[in-house]
Amino acid sequence: IVLGVGTSHSPSLSMGPEWWERHGTYFDPKLERIDDFAERCANAPAWLRAELDPAVFGRKHDACDAAIQKLGDALRASRADVVVVVGDDQKEMFTAEELPALALFAGDRLVDLPDPNVSNLPPSIQAAQWALHGAEPTEWPASKELGAHLARALTQSDFDVFALARHPVDRTLGHAFTFVNRRLFKGGPAPAMVPIFLNTYYPPTQMRAQRCWALGVAIRRAIDAWDSDARVAVIGSGGLSHFILDPDLDHRVLEALRTYDGAAIAAIPETTFQSGTSEIKNWIVAGAALEGFAMRVVDYVPAYRTGAATGIGLAFALWEKAA
Repeated sequence: IVLGVGTSHSPSLSMGPEWWERHGTYFDPKLERIDDFAERCANAPAWLRAELDPAVFGRKHDACDAAIQKLGDALRASRADVVVVVGDDQKEMFTAEELPALALFAGDRLVDLPDPNVSNLPPSIQAAQWALHGAEPTEWPASKELGAHLARALTQSDFDVFALARHPVDRTLGHAFTFVNRRLFKGGPAPAMVPIFLNTYYPPTQMRAQRCWALGVAIRRAIDAWDSDARVAVIGSGGLSHFILDPDLDHRVLEALRTYDGAAIAAIPETTFQSGTSEIKNWIVAGAALEGFAMRVVDYVPAYRTGAATGIGLAFALWEKAA
């Protein structure tokens, strides 16, 4: 392993700041975990209302763009041959009828398909679509060798892995993974990828945070044992807290990852890791795989978008070899 990366992948990063409030007022009142949206907006404190200034949106969006640029620069400088990306599938590669807790891709070709329903999506999501899926089918290389090795090694470490050797028909690589190639690598040449799919969102097969930490440790052990000279980067894609933004939680998680404190992660109630906030588990797996690397937070941007304190904790981090 030559580098670790943590990145949010929210559509908010790619739709432009002019869409943030409109996206929030359209999308957030419909969220099942926010049944008091109007009341929360009516009682919004003054500091929160100040966060909803379009000028603030613009500054925060620029800061995120700068952070994404830094992550991409670091990835290119690492000269990684393979990227292992830990992300959550939101019924893109899998469906409601098949929700493995843990899956990985062990084929040699990944496919990003256009969203056939793009014209029916909210305008804000349409504005971000360029960073999620292309207008035409796109193929990217995968590392069949490392994927197969990880499938064997994780099985031997008592993880039950659903391994795909090829794409199911008419299924696409999810946006947790396409974001890496389209934003961090700017849609240009990218290393071979091994996607590791966590089901973070959907009961009943959500892996507990403590188990995610153990998975990261097992992934590190497996990569270290891989008989190859390939340079590997490990990426956690998603999060942090959303759709109710919780900066205290986000900073607690980032500090636990910085200090490699699995016990601190395990102490966070599992009920916390639900809905969008569940994507923190992708970072937990990646962080646990990066013991001995020095983690630095490139930026953390609390992106509020409505008076109900909805939004997302946008986070960007690097794990680099200690000097």
